[in-house]
Amino acid sequence: MNTMCENFDANHDDTLGADRPFIFACRDRTARCEERWVLASLSNEEAKKVYEYLQKYFK
Repeated sequence: MNTMCENFDANHDDTLGADRPFIFACRDRTARCEERWVLASLSNEEAKKVYEYLQKYFK
């Protein structure tokens, strides 16, 4: 799987008209025998909060 980082990926897809177009995926590092990912969908407002949080540390 081609991901943004080894254990993390993010995607934005507003083509479905959903109210949660941001998808974040984190590799489940507790799964030893298989590759498993935990997914979270975020609304535009929730994704903006994540963006603002990260901005504090990259200025």
